[in-house]
Amino acid sequence: MPQAPQTARRALFGLAFVAAGLATGLAVLLLREPSDPYWKRRPRAVPPPADAVAVYAYGDSTMEGAPYPAGMGIPTMVERCFAGRTGPRTVRVQNLAFSSNVLSEDPADTLLEVLERADVYRPAAVLLYAGHIEPTPKGGGTRAERGEARARRYRNAVQALAVRAREAGVPLLVGLPISNAVDLPPVISDCPTAAEPGCSTGLAAADDALDRGAPRAALEILEPLLEAAPENALVRYLRGRALLALGRDDDAEAMFEASLGLDQADVRVEPSMLRALLALCAEGLATCVDARPEILARYGHADRRLFADAHHPNPRGYAVLGRAFATTLATRLGLPEPECPDPERLPGDLASVAASVDTAVRLQVTGLCLMWAALARPDVAARTFLGRAEETLQPLEGAPLDARQAQVAAFRRLVLAALRGDRQGVARWKSAALAEPLPDEIRPWLADRVVAARLHGAGIELGPRP
Repeated sequence: MPQAPQTARRALFGLAFVAAGLATGLAVLLLREPSDPYWKRRPRAVPPPADAVAVYAYGDSTMEGAPYPAGMGIPTMVERCFAGRTGPRTVRVQNLAFSSNVLSEDPADTLLEVLERADVYRPAAVLLYAGHIEPTPKGGGTRAERGEARARRYRNAVQALAVRAREAGVPLLVGLPISNAVDLPPVISDCPTAAEPGCSTGLAAADDALDRGAPRAALEILEPLLEAAPENALVRYLRGRALLALGRDDDAEAMFEASLGLDQADVRVEPSMLRALLALCAEGLATCVDARPEILARYGHADRRLFADAHHPNPRGYAVLGRAFATTLATRLGLPEPECPDPERLPGDLASVAASVDTAVRLQVTGLCLMWAALARPDVAARTFLGRAEETLQPLEGAPLDARQAQVAAFRRLVLAALRGDRQGVARWKSAALAEPLPDEIRPWLADRVVAARLHGAGIELGPRP
């Protein structure tokens, strides 16, 4: 299949980023029902109680706690870690995060107000976790060069906040963003024209070999592709899966990290961004919070056991991040050693929060996987996203759903069938999905030209854009 012109490819990369942001934000809108649209909300700080150790959290949708309600997330977990541990003073974490590109596009006005009026808000520390969907700056150059430009802009934004915090005498704790690098492939991995058709067919053959449980055969297929397509993210992702199956965990981690840096769709944090943060902390401008040692020691890999999707943690993942922040905060402020919830045995109320929104979370995660599947190149990458979408939807079969949830689930099934070329599935789900006006959480599909074109090819007309 001929490759799209470079400008068209860049437009699609942007669509992948926008799609992820829209779907995430709409999930927050669905679960929390704010009075204003999620993209207009800016949580404001309030003066803390007199006996509080006042901590302020800032960042994007992960620090906000997406895709869960307000009772789940890093701030909640940090407070739990110090409950009953600080005597008459209570650690209170105000969450100023919101779903957006908070470092590259939106001013940190709510956080700056806290730092500038320290006499009113009495900040003991600021917690920052952001960067999964900060977009790549426009411009030419290689993928690596544009990735480094993205990292520089990211670092400069964090450095600006760090300088303001230092001027206010407030410690800044910066979380190193982590992503699910194991269970989901890179979204866009175009093969070089000179390497076709062998590159695309080789990737499909390697994926088939892995599905058959033949990792050595997959490695043999991928070996020549490393030279033929040196900047192809999917080559390294599949190689990582093969090495992981052979027990070569360290080599696999290196391949997954390389794949993140080469993905052309910018939906997960890149290694260059992590290096930028580590350099900033080495200079003493901030204190880095690194959850990776616990993840590697306890779980081996950052995979679906800790994530709801490509970069938003599940309750277990939020507990791991909360523990890392609490431990670093205690050291930085001289607080007692925290006692944090065990990620594998969350307290009943937190487990209930997660269970109560299970359906909404599944619908949101399925939407993201389908969006990525529609944008993915080559087709072998789309196949993995479609499989994950079906797997996530499966528990909803026969589950009690309200009318809105039932329509959204039917729409997800309709898209899944359309992207797989399953005409019988399209016919089965089309009526239930489109009989009523589409709910708000489906509206991103109306605005995405790539997805709309794929559905149009399957005979599905979504009507005029809102």
